[in-house]
Amino acid sequence: NSSNQEVKLVLNLTGLREDSDELLFEESIRLAASLALRSLDKGIPTGLITNGNSCLDYHAIRLPALSGKNQKTAIMQSLSSLMVVRSIENICTMLKEEVENKQRDNSIYIVISSDASEDLQHFYGQLAQKFKGSLWIMPVSQGKKELLSAELKQRVTLWEVCENEA
Repeated sequence: NSSNQEVKLVLNLTGLREDSDELLFEESIRLAASLALRSLDKGIPTGLITNGNSCLDYHAIRLPALSGKNQKTAIMQSLSSLMVVRSIENICTMLKEEVENKQRDNSIYIVISSDASEDLQHFYGQLAQKFKGSLWIMPVSQGKKELLSAELKQRVTLWEVCENEA
């Protein structure tokens, strides 16, 4: 039943630099924006959790799951203000309190992360068990997917980013 469902977009920018990983950075944001608009257009309350900092206040962004035009605006403005800083917050730490304090289990978490640290893989395993339908989308540079383990490739949805887009 989608009437009481909510979507939480989790945008992990760990390991990405705006200069060296610009395509992955931009594609991750584009993906989050597209997924947010799609679920909000269906009337599904949608939230955003990211460890990327806003250039407006230099804080990580946490938006609760809400619906409507104001939420659409809030998410789009948040995503457009994102920047990567050296001392980025650990996404697992941000998610732990979110998940542990969650009474409802009708949330679907969509993790967008090019980073595949052991911590995140372990945590995503727990997340996917508790919140059925959760998904990990991994933007990956062309030619880099061969470096991923077979086990990881089975657990994530790879989103290949072409580097020679004009």
